[in-house]
Amino acid sequence: MSLPVASTFVDGDCARTKIKVDKFIFTWTVENFSIWCKNMGDPREDLVSPIFSSDADNKLKWHLQLKIVDEKKLSLYLMFSHSSKASEVKAKFNFHILSAKKEAENVREATEVYLFNAKQRAFGFHCFIYTDDLLNRADNLLPNDELTIVCEIGEVNAVNISDESKNVKSKLIEDELSKNLGNLFVNEKCSDVALVVGENELKAHKLILSARSEVFAAMFEHEMEESKLNRVVITDIHQEVLKEMLNFIYTGKVFNLNKLAQGLLAAADKYALEGLKMMCEGALSVNLSAENAVEILILADLHSAAQLKAQTIAFIKTHITDVMGTQAWQDMIKSHSHLIVEVSQAFLKQ
Repeated sequence: MSLPVASTFVDGDCARTKIKVDKFIFTWTVENFSIWCKNMGDPREDLVSPIFSSDADNKLKWHLQLKIVDEKKLSLYLMFSHSSKASEVKAKFNFHILSAKKEAENVREATEVYLFNAKQRAFGFHCFIYTDDLLNRADNLLPNDELTIVCEIGEVNAVNISDESKNVKSKLIEDELSKNLGNLFVNEKCSDVALVVGENELKAHKLILSARSEVFAAMFEHEMEESKLNRVVITDIHQEVLKEMLNFIYTGKVFNLNKLAQGLLAAADKYALEGLKMMCEGALSVNLSAENAVEILILADLHSAAQLKAQTIAFIKTHITDVMGTQAWQDMIKSHSHLIVEVSQAFLKQ
């Protein structure tokens, strides 16, 4: 007699995947555009924007490139500069010109998702707009002889729902840790060292300072005066800057970056805080002007901020007439002649 066969159903694994698009907008303004367009329209010449990052972790680096083609076309490309989190990136993008009325003009959108990597770094439009068309509509498209290009990047990723949930949980844990350490700094609980600026002092914790800065680590691990007295006297950093630097050490965040970027760059360089230094370089590079370019160049040179220095020299090349008209430029000729040489060499490399 045959035995009855039992049908058994085993639950299978289930998974869901969604396409995630992280969007970022970068705005680039080129001053005195018509001068470059008319007088520097050789196909070998191009304009390159400052490098910018499209992600919160500051790991995906891009820049834009403008070029005159056939003496009548303006080409525009999105250039993949660097990524410390992936060897290649899938992205869509679109460009438009921001008009005098703050409206999007000449919108050009990529028709597909492009794969950016070391071999294929650039995608864009061979003819973004005809130069005659642009110059003929200068009142609207070139207010004050400034071309403002807006680039929107959409980084495309396939994300497993379970992985995304893990990432959210990880971010919540990270935020909670940052908040708790921030409270430890604010409340001064269990502090064991004082950082003294003038008549004021800020309480901190040797262990946290040492974990975040190799300079502090060396100070406290050896029989130095600061370690013995549990006091660090600081004479070259303002209290407001020091407090913001300590806030970064404890939480990884900076609340007054634009206001204190110059002082924080110097502090970050002194105490070997590379993350803070990168944040300061980024903030200073996007706020460059003819009036502050020389000051920023000297600062970048003094504190070995290579990326900021390169971006500032590129800015000066584009705005050389305005920069040379400042008193700061005349002063730099006398006080920092080697930087004048470096700017001149940048022109020779064109």
